[in-house]
Amino acid sequence: MKEAMETLQKEMPAEMSEADKKKKEKQKPKVDKVIAKCEVKKTAAAEKFKIGQYGDAVKDYAGAVQVLDSAVEDFPLFKQELMQLEATIFNNIAACHKKELNSKLEIEYTTKVIVRQEYITDSDVLLKA
Repeated sequence: MKEAMETLQKEMPAEMSEADKKKKEKQKPKVDKVIAKCEVKKTAAAEKFKIGQYGDAVKDYAGAVQVLDSAVEDFPLFKQELMQLEATIFNNIAACHKKELNSKLEIEYTTKVIVRQEYITDSDVLLKA
């Protein structure tokens, strides 16, 4: 599976126009702020997960996903980076549901990760799902 992912990633075109490159460079500080905001929520959720507050962790992770959803619309040139982060969060939400023995929601969030496979460059994220 890992080899197949690496082959697929090599085949994906990474070409971007000069105008898009400039636009992406200009938007990068804004996207970095969005990612930082998301990471704060993700870290808070991880702390709650560690102490067994899985429901509260899911709420924090959901807040991070909300931030990312609007960012994907606002910054389409960063879609891959944002979707990969979202997939990581979906894996974490699935883990929360697994701990709560809610297999239906665990499968739902794991499936959300798999659906985003075309944006995932870190094969560990996909393998975890």
